[in-house]
Amino acid sequence: MKGPHSSKSVERRQAGLREGLKKSGAKLITVGEDSAAPFEQAGYEGIATILASHPTVTAAVSRNDMMALGALRALQEAGVVRATMVRFIS
Repeated sequence: MKGPHSSKSVERRQAGLREGLKKSGAKLITVGEDSAAPFEQAGYEGIATILASHPTVTAAVSRNDMMALGALRALQEAGVVRATMVRFIS
């Protein structure tokens, strides 16, 4: 879940996430992205849409806390018991 396409901070955060995962040896499989407004409902709708096509999703990266809350609610409603959320602080 990311903010506006034109946001430089979003681009830097994504690059930092990928670099950090690469350094740690962790694997990231991107099944969908959503450029949404930074609100809880947008986070919920974005992840719900992604889950409709990819029901095995277990983690989400969110732009802010409000989007993360919505995304987490969608994951929980879909039965993802141990959902993982990542939040960036800048």
